[in-house]
Amino acid sequence: MRRGHRWAPTWLITAIIGGALAAAPVPPPTDVDVTCQNQKVQVRWNYSRADLHSRFTVTLKGNHRKDLAKGFVELSTVEHRYDLTQHIWSSEDWYMSTFWVTVTATVGGKQSEPALSRTFTFNNVETAAMTCRLDFPPAELVRTDVGAKLRFSNPFHFYRELKQAAKPDPATFSVEITSDYGNEAFSCSVKEETCKRDLVIPEGANDCITLDGILFAGNLVDQILFRKSEHICAVAAAKNPVVIIGAVLVSSAYDFPHLLVDMGEGDMVTAYRD
Repeated sequence: MRRGHRWAPTWLITAIIGGALAAAPVPPPTDVDVTCQNQKVQVRWNYSRADLHSRFTVTLKGNHRKDLAKGFVELSTVEHRYDLTQHIWSSEDWYMSTFWVTVTATVGGKQSEPALSRTFTFNNVETAAMTCRLDFPPAELVRTDVGAKLRFSNPFHFYRELKQAAKPDPATFSVEITSDYGNEAFSCSVKEETCKRDLVIPEGANDCITLDGILFAGNLVDQILFRKSEHICAVAAAKNPVVIIGAVLVSSAYDFPHLLVDMGEGDMVTAYRD
């Protein structure tokens, strides 16, 4: 006579599984990848145990040269990505650093080993696996009698992150203008909101240019490179519109007891009949 199977109680099975899970190491995140799109910086990663209620600790580390004790920022999220932008651009000494990110998973109070990203930087004189660049701000080139007038928003003011970052007065933005009739360079100080340059264009020459830029730190050594602009061609200056300030018909003063005449610029004139 065969004996029937005897099943272990549910609580025992749960306890065995729970004990096995508690004893198992927490798997670390994988494929930690940092991307920089213009001034925006984001880190992403994968996690093999989507069924676990996991929280991630993201640590942004940098070779903060003035104070190594301040060279990291620790962040927490349940997502598989984190926007690091505001932490990168807090100060000149920080955004000129070389960075790397570690991501650690926490499950049930236990932590995994940290997963490491590649190194990255905006500073062209630093050594890193990835060097990020910024886009050149939109520029306009308007024809004049002798050439053209170039103007664009200074990157120190165009980019909100750079505008809000702590930076010294000697910081500058250096510009190189490339054209068919030669190259020239000029600089904008950190305090100038708009960069301007008058260009002399030879008669009959192509009036299109491209712009390259380098943002120099206050020490005039650390630098952020900008992507070359697209071709910018001179356009005719907008003609000033003709504005009729106002006109009063003498006969109208006799046709009506009083007449309100709009003189432009918000002024009104009341004409009265004697």
